[in-house]
Amino acid sequence: MNFAEADYVMTNTPGMLRAMAARIKAAGVRPEIEVFDTGHLVLAKQLVKEGLIEDPVMVQLCMGIPYGAPDDLNSLMAMVNNVPQGWTYSAFSIGRMQLPYVAMAALAGGNIRVGLEDNLINECEFDDAGSGA
Repeated sequence: MNFAEADYVMTNTPGMLRAMAARIKAAGVRPEIEVFDTGHLVLAKQLVKEGLIEDPVMVQLCMGIPYGAPDDLNSLMAMVNNVPQGWTYSAFSIGRMQLPYVAMAALAGGNIRVGLEDNLINECEFDDAGSGA
């Protein structure tokens, strides 16, 4: 996943994710899967089929992250419509869309998430003096 931060790429290959899922399962923990695009849901479903993640899964729909699923209503509903029946999901967006996503996630039948990492301050540009631009 590219996060639009210079040349930074978050690398989680399917093999790495399978190994992590096996270790999490062996520890007796149920993971929360962060999903940044519809393909991530496809992989989560595959990990369930392989027995690496127990059903039902807890999913966090991460919207509006640069180069991931956009934080518009159509993209949210595409993600929601691909969450399997019985899975628990929540959704969030970052920056100015954080609060509208609280409402949209609830209206779409999911749970909500808010937190410091998603707030408006993290999305502000700062000038050399440290004040918001």
